[in-house]
Amino acid sequence: MSGVKLEHQHGILTVENSSIRRQFSTRNAFVPISFFNKFKKSELLVKSQSWFECVINGTRLTSGEYLTYDSRTMKHGGLAVIVSIEAKDVIFKYQLQMFPDSPITRERLMIFPNMDSFCLNHLNGKPHFIFPQYSLLSPVPPGAEEIRLATWNAEQMPDANIHAFPINRHWGVTDKRGLNLSQCDMYHPVFSKFIPGESELRKGPILLGMDQHHHNWILAYEHGSPDNDTAKDYLKLGSRYEDHVLKLWISLEKGAFFDGETFTAANPFITPWMNFGTFDADDLDEGRKAFRNYLYDWQSETRSGRKPLIYYNTWGWQRDEENSYLNLSNIKDVRSGHKVYCDATVYDPLPYYDKDADGGSRKFFAPDEVLLDLPRLLQEIDAAYQLGVDVFVIDDGWYDWMGDWQINPQWGRGGPGANRETFTGLWDAAGTLAGAHLYRPEFVFF
Repeated sequence: MSGVKLEHQHGILTVENSSIRRQFSTRNAFVPISFFNKFKKSELLVKSQSWFECVINGTRLTSGEYLTYDSRTMKHGGLAVIVSIEAKDVIFKYQLQMFPDSPITRERLMIFPNMDSFCLNHLNGKPHFIFPQYSLLSPVPPGAEEIRLATWNAEQMPDANIHAFPINRHWGVTDKRGLNLSQCDMYHPVFSKFIPGESELRKGPILLGMDQHHHNWILAYEHGSPDNDTAKDYLKLGSRYEDHVLKLWISLEKGAFFDGETFTAANPFITPWMNFGTFDADDLDEGRKAFRNYLYDWQSETRSGRKPLIYYNTWGWQRDEENSYLNLSNIKDVRSGHKVYCDATVYDPLPYYDKDADGGSRKFFAPDEVLLDLPRLLQEIDAAYQLGVDVFVIDDGWYDWMGDWQINPQWGRGGPGANRETFTGLWDAAGTLAGAHLYRPEFVFF
């Protein structure tokens, strides 16, 4: 089979490709009834069920009546299906995307009012919105893995020489000397194995697992999930293993809606995109590969937008210099090791002072400003080009003042305008792009 096939017969809506087959009952309540792994010849779902829960206009809803469906072929060859489901006061539109040969599917819910508007409510004092939820057959407890994609300060070079850099690097009271990657505000994946048992919630955004009976599964959501900030625990991945059944679900925890918030046809409620799928080999690494292939090949209809690019961000070496403020008498350039004292007559918006040997004061640049002079930038751009870097990002120090985000007129002793063709883009903070458009639109990229 090539591509994705869709049919509706005898009260069953079937969507399938060469790897998987998904089926939904359209007899009265619309519910998923099958997720079949063709390679393993194994059924994942143990029984028909409702696969959402929410409270609308004070009533808890767990299912709806099937109305109709529509579909379209996506630009990259995938198939998008939209199913209309009627429940109390609202119309649910279930969106499902399936892709040629991919074992990963993409789904979300949109909720529209039947009349003028509807309200989403909390339950027991907290948000209550679950979608999707699946019950999987698993004769033995499966081995599972949580993958976090936004873990900050995770060092990815455990065997690196911690004395490779001469600077004492600190963050608060924690000594991070020598932590090359983690000190530079980089985000890295973290893999945590576990055995599902009693009900528990994990941040994710990816869970995958398998058991010895070829029941392999992947559950994920497409939304930001930064670590170490409970205010941003927007979604959680739930799991519970009981009586040979593994229940999986995604819960909207924060930020989705206020208690009693009103939605209209012009402003419907829309969940993030969720992912549910399987993989072929009995190896979690194959599950990771399947999900990665989905991200690069199928998540976006515009494949050029999913092309992986290698970028060079100046923030890494800027962070090393910035943290040396704690040792102002010994500021060193990470690459060359020389001190970076500067002529005090040159424009200096944020001067720093130090005591020289005879007790006198001397003034020098904040290291970010020094490192971002034009000769040094051109040297870094040339090095990035030789390394095959696709995008060069100037992260910090280019602006006149934080919040205004206007180009420092003295920056680079002529500024980026003097050598504009060498610059790929400038980092800009959220909420300031409008001002950047007004003042320097040539430096804004989307």
